[in-house]
Amino acid sequence: MGFWSRKPVAASDSASPISAAASSASNDSSPSTPSQAPTKSRDDLADEELSAFLKTIQSEHDHPSSSKHASSSGNDSNFQDTLYPTTMSCREAFDELYFCYSLGGQFKNLYRYGAYRECADKSADFWFCMRTKMYGPVAKKEMIVKYHKEKEAQKYKRGPSSEDVWRVRTEPLTGLFAGPDSTNEKS
Repeated sequence: MGFWSRKPVAASDSASPISAAASSASNDSSPSTPSQAPTKSRDDLADEELSAFLKTIQSEHDHPSSSKHASSSGNDSNFQDTLYPTTMSCREAFDELYFCYSLGGQFKNLYRYGAYRECADKSADFWFCMRTKMYGPVAKKEMIVKYHKEKEAQKYKRGPSSEDVWRVRTEPLTGLFAGPDSTNEKS
């Protein structure tokens, strides 16, 4: 039954209490415990999981859902909004501001660019984050997206930089993992 159902064994009854407990545990066969069904090994469970997963993938490949792969033109503007962050951590903003003003941050900038860094952008990030604390979640999300859009626009007003290697997509890619018989292949 368990630990609490055993009767205490006196020290004089047996040579060692450990051997007495072991012998009582081996002799304690209660008829109320149900017989255990044979359990499957980890390999068998993994094989079953893999075969179920492969069946799911095969059924999705054979019968693709039109709602998953259809691109709606109404969501193109919403896709642009997903490129910008919707949350902002004031702790991270403060850490970046602190590092910018620190000796290590200034030394790094002096080494890389040959001049000390003005930390006005980091300060603006931190104080913007502190201002968004008083708004609700929807308004805060909109403000953060708008703030990052404006920062991006300011970056491109200054001109191109060496960090601008990739072009921003205006619509999401579809059918990336469709395979060699995909209709999205460019010939």
